[in-house]
Formats: sequence, C-alpha cells, structure tokens
Amino acid sequence: MQGIRAMVIFDADTPQSKKRGVVSGYQPHHHFEWADFQTTGIHHYLDACRHYPGETLSVCIEFPFWSYFGGKVSVGDHFEISEGSRIVGHGRVDEVLETPGIDIVDAK
Repeated sequence: MQGIRAMVIFDADTPQSKKRGVVSGYQPHHHFEWADFQTTGIHHYLDACRHYPGETLSVCIEFPFWSYFGGKVSVGDHFEISEGSRIVGHGRVDEVLETPGIDIVDAK
C-alpha cells in the first residue's frame, strides 16, 4: 500500500479530545497544509495498544486515494487529523512509502 510514516500527537487540550483512544485501523480525515481537501487515511500503529490524547507516536498511514495526491506529499509536511470538523491531532511526515503492493504494516 502507499502512504506515509509520520510522527503524530493526539491533542489532549482540545475541547473534544479523543477520550476513548485509538487502535490500528482508525480511519480519521487528514488535511495537509498545501491541500484544499481532506482525505481519509488508515492508521497502523507499531503495537497492539490503545493510544490516548497527549501521546506522541510513530504511525504508518495508508491512503486509499494516494494516486490523487501522493506526488505532492514530502518529508516534513505537516497535517491535521480530524473527525469531521473536530481536530483531534496533528502530524509530521517522516517518510513517504510509495511502493505499490507492499503491505504498509511490513514497512515498519
């Protein structure tokens, strides 16, 4: 699959933070600074734990619509993580994973 490896923090100080936490398979929206749209991404965490607001962690994010915008993503790009209009976190691209057919979980 195609996507990114990123450093992500789930905000603890927002009015409606992600109180129940998240696990691999979480599918929020992502908005990159240079984009005028949001795109869904599937998060793959490096462990089987539930992660909560305030945590900073490395995550692989698979984007089903990578072919539409993947060429614009660069290391160092910043993005917001949201559920609809509610921002629940932020991230920074550490690596672009552009190899079709490779399982993104194996890219860890």
